[in-house]
Amino acid sequence: MKHLTLLVLIPYIFQAALVSATTVEFNATLRHVDSGKNHNKTELLRLALHRSTKRNEWLRAALNGSSPEIEGPTSIIGRDWGEYLVTMSIGTPPVRFTALIDTGDGFTWTHCAPCKTCPKQTHTRMFDPTKSSSYTALRCPSEMCELYYFSNPCRSKQPFGGKCTYNLTYTDGTGSWGDLATETLWSKDNTASVPGVMFGCAHYVHGDQLGSTGTLGLGPGRYGLVSQFNVSAFSYCLPEPGSNRTGGLYVGCGARAPPDALTTPLSISWRGQYYVIQLQEIVVGGARVPIDQTKGAIIDSGATFTRLDKTAFEAVGWELDRQLGLPRITDGDYVLDICYKLPRGGGGIGFPKLVLRFEGADLELPSENYLVIDEDKGIVCLAMLPCLENFQVTTLGNYQQKNMLVVYDLANGKLSFVPNYTQCDEM
Repeated sequence: MKHLTLLVLIPYIFQAALVSATTVEFNATLRHVDSGKNHNKTELLRLALHRSTKRNEWLRAALNGSSPEIEGPTSIIGRDWGEYLVTMSIGTPPVRFTALIDTGDGFTWTHCAPCKTCPKQTHTRMFDPTKSSSYTALRCPSEMCELYYFSNPCRSKQPFGGKCTYNLTYTDGTGSWGDLATETLWSKDNTASVPGVMFGCAHYVHGDQLGSTGTLGLGPGRYGLVSQFNVSAFSYCLPEPGSNRTGGLYVGCGARAPPDALTTPLSISWRGQYYVIQLQEIVVGGARVPIDQTKGAIIDSGATFTRLDKTAFEAVGWELDRQLGLPRITDGDYVLDICYKLPRGGGGIGFPKLVLRFEGADLELPSENYLVIDEDKGIVCLAMLPCLENFQVTTLGNYQQKNMLVVYDLANGKLSFVPNYTQCDEM
């Protein structure tokens, strides 16, 4: 596998922005994709494992250079995986839409009328560009179309003469096709707007949308909203998976970490698509487990569970075996790899402290951020997984980030954590 090249974000150099250089302060509400669906804990885990595995399969393909050729802007999130949904509005007058957020995705798109292949339930809330006074389709040829499109699109394969189009295909065969355009995005409650945002207006989609009508790309690439908004920071707080609680997303200079936040250097990874931090070791009840740091750790809002290289994952398991003193479950279908049988009643168990030791910051995870306890079945499982074969790259999943404020300070190349954040739904 090719080595992951890191570009340190001090200072962060923005790509060419479509949005004029004005102060942008933008917030939106987040909820989990399984919110309100009444799944039991086992069902939630099965769904999360499926999405997490699919996500890592695509990351493996992308970083190994074996992802399929894609015409137009590239995304790294397939339609049958993704974890958190953002609700916001687009157009003038504003029309509500729901999109999957992704810190590794550099492209924003949503369903647009007419769309014969879009799921039926989205038609009543679908954005119609002909009814928006602020919608502008990118023309072909034009400098903007060439800048935000691969392979000189205006030379060929333009089904609608004069329009700048995209064709986005994911590894599982799902995807979307439509027009590249600029439009106004609105924050929650339509209290603030950002004009001239480039996005994909999808007229054809294929595959499961997980209750969304598209993707909100927060990746560091030139297509991402962070680059387009020309801002130096964003933050989020992810609510409990499957719960009815909401979280928040904030994009703009107001996304600041408090003085007591835990802070570690932030970088951009190979191809400029992923945010990366250095996870040095995991401390389990005082026992230190080293982590391979040669490739860095991708911080990923699109994957559920943190994945560790095989050696580190097994070492964490051995420490839990030793310190918990519980029988490990080796048979049965319990979804996660490392699970233990709880004593009858489940009481009297002291779970060890687990600390993620980053460069310059020790993040102690609450037990609910690294363990899954199913009292009905009397089991407890480690909410982490080993890396996939031929892809030994550490990823920090959103299960470990839940219920904490995470701040990306791009101007200073810093990532900050505030555990047990109590104002998630107020962002």
